Amino acid sequence: MSQGFTTTGGKKAKVAKLHPLKPAKDPAVKAAEKLAKSDAQRGKHSAHDAVQTRAVKTEIFLSDEGAAKIVPLFPLATTVKQTAADYAWDHPHVKRYEDLHNAMYDTLRADHPTLPSQFVCASERLAMGTIQGLRKRESEGRNVSAPAYTADEIPYDARTMKIAHNFKSAAFSTIEKSRKPGEGRITARIRDHKQLKRYRSWKCTSAMVTRDRDGRYWATFH
Repeated sequence: MSQGFTTTGGKKAKVAKLHPLKPAKDPAVKAAEKLAKSDAQRGKHSAHDAVQTRAVKTEIFLSDEGAAKIVPLFPLATTVKQTAADYAWDHPHVKRYEDLHNAMYDTLRADHPTLPSQFVCASERLAMGTIQGLRKRESEGRNVSAPAYTADEIPYDARTMKIAHNFKSAAFSTIEKSRKPGEGRITARIRDHKQLKRYRSWKCTSAMVTRDRDGRYWATFH
């Protein structure tokens, strides 16, 4: 019912506006859409531009059990990101994260059922950021080619990681299914870093976990 007025005793009484009920969305998808909307408000940007001013890279230490649980995530995250980037590269009408997400999310989830939905959304966002950056360079007359991801890296956000208040450790989600909040996560010790000590009040919302050729693990906190 649209908003209007009715007369009661010579006076106008306001009629409440009714809104139709909307079906509930997947929490992970809803969170990703909220991030995408925030990106849209800040304007288009490349993957490099998306990195916040505060970014600290430091080594993290995993137990043998923790490493065994996180290692399977590397190829899954890379494959999803590559597939999403290939689609966006081949379809010029895909200009924003929302376009890519709407086109590929269901397919990616079906092809990789063991990868939690939030990792799919995060990988899509990274892929779209790469494509936007390439298109910007192309518009400036620079040579570009289709992206090829080779590095081992896993994107984390506030839903898939939890950092201790003292920045001494962090808990990261894995592909293990959990019945309770916090289950299916591994804990990593964070190497002391002078910038982390300066950012005690900093609310870190994302991180990129990588693995180098020597088998050491690193996290770039944003």
